[in-house]
Amino acid sequence: MERDVQSSALRAALEALGLRAEAAAAVFVGRDGPYEEFRIETDWLDYDCFVDTETGEAVGIDCTPHTNGAAGLKKPGGPACMPEKPR
Repeated sequence: MERDVQSSALRAALEALGLRAEAAAAVFVGRDGPYEEFRIETDWLDYDCFVDTETGEAVGIDCTPHTNGAAGLKKPGGPACMPEKPR
């Protein structure tokens, strides 16, 4: 069950950011009560995202410009990701 919660919470975070899963690398940071935290990295930005697992809502998002070696996350499978449009 815990894995399913993380999976749906991560989907909620990616959806709130307007990102495709294959265009980003993500790591589960931790859980505090009903909130799960994910660090998400793209070619342009790094995000820190908090999701309420009871409502499925992304309740907090912080982003910073991506710099080489920032989080060092590996993008899952295949070719390099396509960058999203800057907001």
